Amino acid sequence: MHNGEPAGWIGTLHPQVRATLGLKMDAVLFEVRLDMLSQGSVPAFEPLSRFPEVRRDLAFILKEATPVQSLLDCAREQAGITCRILSYLTFMRVKESLKAIRVLRWA
Repeated sequence: MHNGEPAGWIGTLHPQVRATLGLKMDAVLFEVRLDMLSQGSVPAFEPLSRFPEVRRDLAFILKEATPVQSLLDCAREQAGITCRILSYLTFMRVKESLKAIRVLRWA
């Protein structure tokens, strides 16, 4: 994208067209608009921050009935942190159904 417009496209050839042409493997096609490419600029190097972002990997075990979104909302409202789900597991080996949620948080 360049200024909200596509600067090109990429895709594979339709299987029927590929068969008609007698190709045995997928063919990848692309188009790049050189006029847009020449308008862009090469990003300049920026030194790394002396204060990198802080990320933590947290794990929770919840009852199956507890909505995951409520955990994420609580973290955002009470601690002011943003979380993203990394993994979601359901365990059935215990008395009550439990689920394990692993989240990545940013400070």
